[in-house]
Amino acid sequence: MSRLKFPPLQPEQRERLLTRTSGPFSDFLGIRLLEIEAGFARLELAFKPELTHAGGIVQGGLIATIADHAIALAVGAALGGEVGHTSIDLKINFIRAVPKGNLTAEAWLIHLGSRTAVG
Repeated sequence: MSRLKFPPLQPEQRERLLTRTSGPFSDFLGIRLLEIEAGFARLELAFKPELTHAGGIVQGGLIATIADHAIALAVGAALGGEVGHTSIDLKINFIRAVPKGNLTAEAWLIHLGSRTAVG
């Protein structure tokens, strides 16, 4: 699937995204925004032992959380800095375990319609 192209963000749109990208949950987890463009976002979450389950690997729900957050930011950036949308579906296939190291999530849009988006 190909990545959608969008006009570049205007400075005021970028500023709105940078000041409104986090919330209590992502702040609590320590998710950091590394890069944002219209239709694209890159996030990072520093590894902490508290994020692992009893088997010593990062909890899968946490991986899904950072992926979902990256997609939401990519959508918001494509909409010119708007926030306030929500996920209606999320599908994750876990390829391998994460026993240590920072998590990085990259998301880009492959569809942006009038009511739904796919990232």
